[in-house]
Amino acid sequence: MRQFLFIAVVRATELSIRLSDWIFAIPTWVVISLYLSSRSTVARIGLLFMNIIDREQVVAANEADSPEDLHLQQTELELLNAASQIRDHYLETGNWTQEHTDAIEAVGNKLLNVCGWEEESIHEYMRRVVEAEGTGLGYGP
Repeated sequence: MRQFLFIAVVRATELSIRLSDWIFAIPTWVVISLYLSSRSTVARIGLLFMNIIDREQVVAANEADSPEDLHLQQTELELLNAASQIRDHYLETGNWTQEHTDAIEAVGNKLLNVCGWEEESIHEYMRRVVEAEGTGLGYGP
């Protein structure tokens, strides 16, 4: 008898939860749909005004977020992080080797050839990385 009552309470509780989920899901869905619809409408109106004010800037902003540009930005960030990791490895070992120099040069070459950085900007950035406080190193291209 206890087993039967226990199972009955479990099933009644489960049914009540499912029923309340169903009852509250409909108003929640309606509110979320209204929210998304109003948000989309505000965005469209804003875009319309932006197009009226300066269409060229809107087109340029859309082109700036292309997947190719985002991939290039990701590559650039990975290279900048690699330069910092090379310096951090030196700080861990306390010994700057030819491998460190080669790795810094490889990062610089990638920034030049893949990311389109200017040589002066590369040297300036690498100088800041290599001569960072606590390294005691000097940078000379």
